[in-house]
Amino acid sequence: MNGRVDHVGIVVADTAAAIALYGALAGLQADPTVEHEREGVRITFLRASDESGGATTVELIEPTRPDTGVTRFVERRGEGMHHVCFEVEDLNAEIGRLSGEGYELLDRAPRQGMHGERLAFVHPRSARGVLIELYERGSRNR
Repeated sequence: MNGRVDHVGIVVADTAAAIALYGALAGLQADPTVEHEREGVRITFLRASDESGGATTVELIEPTRPDTGVTRFVERRGEGMHHVCFEVEDLNAEIGRLSGEGYELLDRAPRQGMHGERLAFVHPRSARGVLIELYERGSRNR
């Protein structure tokens, strides 16, 4: 793991309102919103307007169905930070390393994200209450 934070995921109840908020507060600009039917969420990435490709992004996650983990998150905790995503060079190696060190992983093998990226999650029980996403650098299609 190289320690670079790729993005911070924030659960929201209203994507349009959140885009307006982060635009006004931090000057972030929204990528097109994408529906992820399988996960039951709407996702929008926010980026710095002068991004050179290395800036950390913000991922807005809005539930679209009542039967999802994100919906349960909003019901229990309200809107707020959902996860931190760290970039890794070799996701398979990182899964093996963390599993070998006793971390509880939600994914024993990489899963495919909405943009074709390879990712996996570390359970919050193993990360002091924080859901950690691991993203394999360079695997995202834009």
